[in-house]
Amino acid sequence: MIYYTLSPPIELSTVVRAMWVLSGSFSESQFVPYRLFADGSPNLVFHYQNQFRELPAGGGKASVSPVSLLSGQCTTFTDLECKGQFGMIGFYLYPYATEMLFNMPSSEITNESRNLRDLLGAEGCELEDKVINAESDRYRLQIVCDFLSKRLRKGTEEKLAILASVNQILMQKGACNIDQLARYVNLSSRQLDRKFNQSVGLGPKLFSRIVRFRSTLKLLESGQKLSLTSLGYDAGYSDQSHFIREFKSFSGMTPKIYHHQLEDTADSFVKI
Repeated sequence: MIYYTLSPPIELSTVVRAMWVLSGSFSESQFVPYRLFADGSPNLVFHYQNQFRELPAGGGKASVSPVSLLSGQCTTFTDLECKGQFGMIGFYLYPYATEMLFNMPSSEITNESRNLRDLLGAEGCELEDKVINAESDRYRLQIVCDFLSKRLRKGTEEKLAILASVNQILMQKGACNIDQLARYVNLSSRQLDRKFNQSVGLGPKLFSRIVRFRSTLKLLESGQKLSLTSLGYDAGYSDQSHFIREFKSFSGMTPKIYHHQLEDTADSFVKI
């Protein structure tokens, strides 16, 4: 059996710990068992000749591994078996890499695996076919490296788009148009909403509303002699009733009551 590891290209070194190649030949007449130990690294695996079968922990029928798969961190050992000649390549990933490359938190695949054809659809099918039909392991590794580099660049661009949108919301103190914001970061409104939720934990509209509410607190705390109408207008609310309604939604009190209790406040910690 031949097994060796390689360092990834520099552009992938932040997401790939190492690349590996495994090939060999078992008996043609019977399956040979093989055990994988617990591992804290997700693994991207391609079988280009033959496939291992996974043995259920409690016994039962073995299941054939997909030709290409993304496996998560393993907290226990796994028993596999194979017969005849086999060839595989793989990529040891850092735990956070699954989100950067596949838009999937590592926690979703702990002790599990995903068939790349199911995970990536046509893109996964095309990648798998290219790896299987490549003329050498060197070319197989290069094909996957090119694929991962492209996805990493795309993921980085999307994260930068979310960072830019957050900064725009903060700069405009929440008083921004979400459709215009989406165009500014070169995403559709639906894409922005989905990706913003994934990265920030809130949708851009709700995040904007909270930022705008926080900006009104700063105005109230500044000591400026502003009427509620002027205050709401300066903060970007459509009218006074909208301002009061939003303020009460996030604070549980009206702006007038909050203003009277300013001396008993400490950065959102208000005596009631």
